[in-house]
Amino acid sequence: MIMPAEHFFTVKMLLVVLCIFMWDKRDRGLATNVPAKVKVPFSTVRVLKGYKMSCSATGTPPVQTKAMWNSSVMASASDVLTIHLNKEGKYVCEAKNQFGKDKKEFSVKFADCGPQCSQGDGEWYSDDYSQWGNTLSCSDMKLPRLIMNCAPTIVDVLYLTRSNLDNLPVDMFWRFSNVKHLFLVSSNIQRLHKDLFSHLKKLQQLDLSLNDISEIPVKLFSSVPQLNSLNLSSNNIEDIHADVFSALSDLTYLSLSHNKMKKPHPNLFMNLTNVEYLDLSYNQIDNLTDTLFCCVEKLEYL
Repeated sequence: MIMPAEHFFTVKMLLVVLCIFMWDKRDRGLATNVPAKVKVPFSTVRVLKGYKMSCSATGTPPVQTKAMWNSSVMASASDVLTIHLNKEGKYVCEAKNQFGKDKKEFSVKFADCGPQCSQGDGEWYSDDYSQWGNTLSCSDMKLPRLIMNCAPTIVDVLYLTRSNLDNLPVDMFWRFSNVKHLFLVSSNIQRLHKDLFSHLKKLQQLDLSLNDISEIPVKLFSSVPQLNSLNLSSNNIEDIHADVFSALSDLTYLSLSHNKMKKPHPNLFMNLTNVEYLDLSYNQIDNLTDTLFCCVEKLEYL
């Protein structure tokens, strides 16, 4: 018996659909059977005593993670585990599920930044900063190299105040790649290299207030487009190039108060489309162009 052509075509299409379904089901099965894999950012970590660090793990079904110090279990959790680093030595992060097991070792060493530094104190320090992560707060530092040499590996908040930072080396913050909040307040800063912040890929907040800065390099902020808060108040800034803020489309807070600005460039705030707070008070501005605020549509405070 010969099958009609139209029936043959229908059967062929059904077989194709069935094959697609079976392969899709196979792929889904493979996607849900993923062995546990541990992620530890550093093999050697310099910290201040009491810093926190996360051990994260991937895998499907859910992964159980545990941390050990000298073979003693410190804590356990699902997926991401945060541990307090109160002792030096060898640590192990281990993760497992029914399809596999993985572990990573890392060493912890305590950094010694001297009596001028701590995990957070001083007149400029706020308890809120500790909620942002691991904090290093230093004051009255005479040489930038002292901070560079003691730099902990996993600092989230770095606060330097009342220090002698008049000539910051270009590599000053290259070891602080984890920093999200950077405060360089009242520290006699006069010059800023255009690549000073080039390694701070996680930087969200930058405070350069109460210094002696008179010029902002055009490319200074080009490597930190994720910045959302910038304080340049109480400096000696007279003029700012039109492209200085061009990369900062995520910025929501900008303070330029207490400077010596007279006539801001018409395109200075062109790319600041998310700015909500903009402070230009206590300058010497005598003329504002119509286009200066044309693109800051979310502005709430001026």
